[in-house]
Amino acid sequence: MTRSRRERPFGALSGCESEKGDKRIWHRIFRRVNRQLLAKGAASDLLKAEREVSNPWSMGKDGKTRLSASEQSRRMRK
Repeated sequence: MTRSRRERPFGALSGCESEKGDKRIWHRIFRRVNRQLLAKGAASDLLKAEREVSNPWSMGKDGKTRLSASEQSRRMRK
């Protein structure tokens, strides 16, 4: 895929390019907590929501920003 390009010119605000590791950890915690609640016999309406288990502000990336014109030519390649 020599001509592969990004679809949109956005990049991460912090030095971290991906939150993949953080998402894997909090999904694992989310599933474990809800599995334990189901094993105790909790009703389905008492299960935890995703935001009750994790905090998106504690992840590695703080958001996205539009790339400047000088960065676009260099970072638009995958």
